[in-house]
Amino acid sequence: MLSDRLITEISKLVDESLYKELKAYPKPGLVSYIDSGSHRDMDHTTFEKSINSLSDYFYAIAKAANQGYGFSIFKKIGIEAEESMLKETGGINTHRGAIFNLGLLLASAVYELKENNKINIFSVCRRVGDRWGKDILENNVNKLSNGYHVKKKYSIGGAREEASGGYKTITSYLIPEYKKANFLGVSENRKHIHCLMASISKLSDTNIIHRGGIVNYKLALNITNKFIHDGGCYQNDWYKRLLLIHSHFKRKNISPGGSADLLAALIFIMSLENI
Repeated sequence: MLSDRLITEISKLVDESLYKELKAYPKPGLVSYIDSGSHRDMDHTTFEKSINSLSDYFYAIAKAANQGYGFSIFKKIGIEAEESMLKETGGINTHRGAIFNLGLLLASAVYELKENNKINIFSVCRRVGDRWGKDILENNVNKLSNGYHVKKKYSIGGAREEASGGYKTITSYLIPEYKKANFLGVSENRKHIHCLMASISKLSDTNIIHRGGIVNYKLALNITNKFIHDGGCYQNDWYKRLLLIHSHFKRKNISPGGSADLLAALIFIMSLENI
């Protein structure tokens, strides 16, 4: 069993990852402290209320994992967290995907520490799929979620498939990009934005499809892949180019919310290396 001090410390890393995701700018189509991106029903204060409402949930998930509980308990706590979030935001879904991804990764990290007394960030991601992948796919789907409707209409997987597969987008693409940025000594904001763009270029982001259909999804992929191909955030004019992409995404109502969730998950995963 891990100490309550360590459980609290790990849980707080989740809160910090959500605030760091919110802080990053410019994020094409997404909410930040600068503007609300493609969203007219929320801003950074909505996100802050949501994040603050989730602190107890993440602590509860970590504590449950420390006590040896599994997916059914995590799901129960997650449903309570969604209810708390929606109450704080007036019914606006700000962090449903984050509750799902970060809850599972947090539980996995606790199990990793309990079993090995150290953290392997790749193992934390894979463990989600190995330990709970079947439960994730077979459990009752939330029919209110964007991902459910997109999968039903287009047969494109989303967060559930990413999690059940052990977060391969994170392990195969985002962690290497994050480590490269660390090696090159770029700023935290620049690193986070680069990883977000890398995620958009690789992830089947059901939030984009839900809001704008396949046409805007393909448009977002084309724009993002060109940005990454040209050097991503290592270009001299990266900030200027991203502002233009941000404006374009806003005009088209494109919001890569799934990639934003994955960025927060990545930030949390990388912070575990300091435990």
